[in-house]
Amino acid sequence: MDLQYLKKLLKIFDDSTAEDLEIEEKGIKLKISKNKEDKVSGNAPIFNLSGALPSNQNYQPQPQQVQTAPVPQPQSTTSETKVEVAAGFHEIKAPMVGTYYGAPSPDSEDFVKVGQKVSKGQTLCIVEAMKLMNEIESDIDGEIVKILTNDTEAVEYNQVLFHIKQN
Repeated sequence: MDLQYLKKLLKIFDDSTAEDLEIEEKGIKLKISKNKEDKVSGNAPIFNLSGALPSNQNYQPQPQQVQTAPVPQPQSTTSETKVEVAAGFHEIKAPMVGTYYGAPSPDSEDFVKVGQKVSKGQTLCIVEAMKLMNEIESDIDGEIVKILTNDTEAVEYNQVLFHIKQN
């Protein structure tokens, strides 16, 4: 069916007092009805394109075989080590999802380095989110013990970025 032909036909049908219109051409059946009981769309025609899509009468669903990947078991030694490293240190976490930048520009010095003393309110890094540069500041006085991400890496919400030993 030609689109221009259908448009003209729909215009004529819409302007007429006819309630229903049914057309069948090349295996495509088009039934159009003006539904007077449904006043939501006024006199807009309702389209029913039965036969427009091939029917899958011989379709039989195939059983799906789902293979599960083995779940790695956490090693107790590494988790214990992480707990020991984090114990006693203050964590600075990403307040949003974004990209981590350790320096104000690519050719600048990093905001902080491991072993550096920091004060409350000092900028530690930038997290870019939706083209906005968000400065992440220290909320305590202390010394940077560990920087847990690299420049231009994606960071998740609440991901630990720094370990700080409090003064």
